[in-house]
Amino acid sequence: MKQRPALVAALLLACLACGCAQQAAPGQGAQSTFVPSSAPPSSSLAQGPAPTAAPCYFDVMADAAIAEMGLGSTASDYDKVRAAYRYVIAATTYIEYDQEELVELWRYEDVCGKVPTPYQVAGAGPLLHGIGTCENYASALIVLLQRLGFEALYVTGRTFSVQGTLVDHAWVMVEIEDIWYHIDPQLEDNVTKGPLLFYHYFLKGDEEFRAHHVWGAALPKPDEHSLLLPACPVSLAPPTAEELSQAPRPDVEALVTQARRAMRIARARGRTPSTLAPDELPPLPRYVEADPALQANPGGG
Repeated sequence: MKQRPALVAALLLACLACGCAQQAAPGQGAQSTFVPSSAPPSSSLAQGPAPTAAPCYFDVMADAAIAEMGLGSTASDYDKVRAAYRYVIAATTYIEYDQEELVELWRYEDVCGKVPTPYQVAGAGPLLHGIGTCENYASALIVLLQRLGFEALYVTGRTFSVQGTLVDHAWVMVEIEDIWYHIDPQLEDNVTKGPLLFYHYFLKGDEEFRAHHVWGAALPKPDEHSLLLPACPVSLAPPTAEELSQAPRPDVEALVTQARRAMRIARARGRTPSTLAPDELPPLPRYVEADPALQANPGGG
């Protein structure tokens, strides 16, 4: 089955138009029920229970993606991590974007009043629009894993380009049964040829990842975030290669047009954009090396 963020986008646009009721918890199908946002508020408890608080936009986005994964009630932790990894790779095309409409759309959509994490904001690229760079792939995977109940960490470092030079990169560490592993969806997407997903960078340990990744204390100017990353002591054997139906390459201009329309709808309904200020993503090495304020050891090598 072709996995794509279209259903996620449809659900979120429906939320914008009508307002969202509480979503089902992950693993329960994340079925949504919509209630008109213009419905008059209850004037007393005698008229019924208090209305459910609006769910956060990014939770709706994650729950819709998880529902698309089709996880059964007997899915193991391994199955869940594998499904999230596969989903992000299948749904995302490597496209850099900085259009304000795509970056800031959440400010018109989210009404729960909770400051989103930087991973939720960056993860909207793959999960809502189907586009992004390594930072977005990693962020989207973190959002899904955390929503599924896993501890997951964002890793900044370097990997080798096709020209053989080191380039800035971001990936993920995930904890399964008290053991941490590396997991790199964007690099996996780079090497996925034809219809087969081989899981080259799935649940790997430090020793194996050092052959093609640089992170932590091995960076020239490691920041505090990098120095606090845990060890990944072992690698798991990759699962059997399987077919992967990747979503079509999105039309970025069409995405921008759709986002502008959503913003216009929000303004017409009297909604003002959120002024919440999420934290920034942990910086990639080039920013750490260029800015002494980001260096954990400014006098280091």
